[in-house]
Amino acid sequence: MKAITTKQNFPKFLMVSGEIKKKAYNKFLQKPFVEGEIVKIVPFDEQRSVNQSTDKVRFLTQYVNIIRKDNNGKFTIRYTASWEILEPLKKQQ
Repeated sequence: MKAITTKQNFPKFLMVSGEIKKKAYNKFLQKPFVEGEIVKIVPFDEQRSVNQSTDKVRFLTQYVNIIRKDNNGKFTIRYTASWEILEPLKKQQ
């Protein structure tokens, strides 16, 4: 997925794409990403890098802060993910 760096186009939810199967780091996470998993996007104004000196737009060109569901089904687990493993939600017809 192409990076979204403007507040007007920033999504609220995205879906994990099939690209996650190609990432070796996924199997080492406590809760590995699953293809088709819905993730909540942290609001644009709260997006930030761990390294506070990094500019927000520069950070958003590669990464995005997301929130994943925990075992209870609530969005509580915060991650920084690459845009390439995410895709827009598909409309059901």
